[in-house]
Amino acid sequence: MDKCIHGLDCPINKIIGTILLGLKYFHYFYNIKQRRLPNKNGTRRISP
Repeated sequence: MDKCIHGLDCPINKIIGTILLGLKYFHYFYNIKQRRLPNKNGTRRISP
């Protein structure tokens, strides 16, 4: 417990790490979803 010099460091680092991981997986699944969807929304920018 003494590793945390400032009380907020550890929780904030865990939250930031979780958010970064969440964004990473969100973009990953979002890209897969966009590739599977037909181009009905005019998403011609995404080309396989």
